[in-house]
Parts: sequence; structure tokens; C-alpha cells
Amino acid sequence: VIQETAERTEAVYQQVLKIKPDLIMIGHGSAMETPEEAQYMLHHTSGHGIWTGSSTERIPIEKAVMETASQFAALKFQD
Repeated sequence: VIQETAERTEAVYQQVLKIKPDLIMIGHGSAMETPEEAQYMLHHTSGHGIWTGSSTERIPIEKAVMETASQFAALKFQD
């Protein structure tokens, strides 16, 4: 998925730069949920940076809540 996102993003960047070549290109979106995916975008597009949004806000909290909820769900009564 991230490879396709990088390809589509780069295609858009190139079209936009034809219109206004001095724009700063920033990647943003749900395809970049991890630092590794964001790094892929930086290495495979001509963008100038990324905007993390929920990748640094929502996703870490969701993971922590799911892990804790799973631990509670695994509780057993004493025999």
C-alpha cells in the first residue's frame, strides 16, 4: 500500500509543480501510520516533509487501549 501511495503522491507532486514550482510538498495521510512508512515516503517521493496527524496522536493511544483491553479480557477466575 505505501508503495502505491508513494507513486500516486509523486505523480501529484509533479503535476502541481508544473503549475507552481516553488511550493513546499508535504505528505499526509493514513498510509503513513508508522515511522517506517513515513520514511519510505521521504525516500521515494520528492516531497519536502510529512505531516503526521493521527499517526502520532490517535494510533499510539488505540494500540495502548487495545493491549490493555486484551489483558483485561484474558483475566480468569480462580479455580
